[in-house]
Amino acid sequence: MIAVKQGTQEPINFTLKYQDAPVDLSGNTIVFQVKIYPEQTENFLVEKNITETSDPYEDGNIYNATGGKFNVFLKEEDTLNLCTEQVYYYALWRVRNIGTEEETRECISSNAKDITEFRVCPA
Repeated sequence: MIAVKQGTQEPINFTLKYQDAPVDLSGNTIVFQVKIYPEQTENFLVEKNITETSDPYEDGNIYNATGGKFNVFLKEEDTLNLCTEQVYYYALWRVRNIGTEEETRECISSNAKDITEFRVCPA
């Protein structure tokens, strides 16, 4: 579960590992989505595309690709209008070969299940 304060700016740090070894994220895109329902596939409340070159204060970035480290940066407006009494859900996707015929998407949140909670707390 991720819990954030409503209307605040903060990075959320992640390390992607497989069998206790960091996953190399070089050239990958991480997609972060906040949604109302776990099965929601469009019209996300928050969506961030995170790469090695993305703005760390806009979306977040992959700051240590070979170490599997990245962060999602939530800005004030990302959470300001989310209700503090509702449970939301988030998904993290690892995208390889984005924009090509070989593009692949892998859900990396909650042991590859798309049912992780995202809560907004009063500021």
